Amino acid sequence: SGDISGFNGTEQQVDHWVNIPVNFKYEFGFRNSKSVFYLYAGPVFSFGAGSVTDMFMTSDELTIKAMYDNYSGALTDVAFGGTLGQQIGISGTSAMQQYLQSELDKAGYRQRSFDLRLDVGIGFRFWNHFEIRAGFAKGLINRYKDAYSETYDMFTNQYYLGIGYRFGKRSGGE
Repeated sequence: SGDISGFNGTEQQVDHWVNIPVNFKYEFGFRNSKSVFYLYAGPVFSFGAGSVTDMFMTSDELTIKAMYDNYSGALTDVAFGGTLGQQIGISGTSAMQQYLQSELDKAGYRQRSFDLRLDVGIGFRFWNHFEIRAGFAKGLINRYKDAYSETYDMFTNQYYLGIGYRFGKRSGGE
């Protein structure tokens, strides 16, 4: 959200990722116990399934709503409103959209669809099947690319807490 040359605007980025963690785990427990503590660490390979930014900008005379694909850099679903937006009309929409697209291309806002993070954490498994874990994944790759990455960076860092149930037969702290 911000104010740019008389425009007030908001944007919301929505990302969808497929994460593949490769964790190395060390367990330590008590003899003949059904409880185990463990530490884990390893890389998380993340592949972007989709990333879009919904934009809404408004001034006294013009309203712009649009969607921007962060991976391809394509501006889609552009709609103009307000008094100036009505003057642009249907015939001027494609020219205005091309202008906005060229400005976005110059700025270089595109993002990478691959990310690599380092994952570390601790967990506790009890009664052989129940589990709780907490960890942190530190982003290692700047998600921005092109010209924008020369000035700005975006790393994906994540704290998480998980609970689970492990199916299957387990004996002791094995």
